[in-house]
Amino acid sequence: MPSTRAGRCYPGRVFKAKGTALLGAIATAERAPGGLPAVRALMSPEDAEAIEPLYAAHVFYDLDLLIALMTATAELLGTTLPQLAERGAVATARTDIEGRYRLALRASSPLEMAKRLPRAFNRYFSPSAAEIVDLSDDSFSVRVAPVPEEHEAFFKAMNQGFVRGALQTVGATTVSVEWMPPTSVGRHLALTFVARWVS
Repeated sequence: MPSTRAGRCYPGRVFKAKGTALLGAIATAERAPGGLPAVRALMSPEDAEAIEPLYAAHVFYDLDLLIALMTATAELLGTTLPQLAERGAVATARTDIEGRYRLALRASSPLEMAKRLPRAFNRYFSPSAAEIVDLSDDSFSVRVAPVPEEHEAFFKAMNQGFVRGALQTVGATTVSVEWMPPTSVGRHLALTFVARWVS
């Protein structure tokens, strides 16, 4: 029987990641040396037991489980969690735009894509949500909140990668992301970045 940690109602767990994110992380783990068994061997017994290959893509699961899986995969690949997360987010953005979310993310320019990106991010995490703070012809500012303080680097990497991959897909040749100092939202953080591009 799968661990209750894999379920969307795991007691005390507030932050969630969608099943599509876990399925993508499992696919990455399977491509690592030794595959998923080698990755699970680096995880805690609780986390390793909770990893199941049959996640429902539309269901939200414990974010800490995704973090644990990606951390172990990064260790096996000789990289860091933020580096792995950013690379994966770049690939996810391109896959979403060209595949599963091509209608929702249809855009003819970086500016049009920027308007749609918060909605794309909000498909993957809960209760963390992104909203546009400012928008111009060659930049936009986005606030992401709430974010657990211990996963600040992960959320930054995921957003940087997704923004870069998405904007480059529609013609941006250079994309930079600058993070503002985090602010507090109750016991958690609010993260704000400014992304600029050259077409």
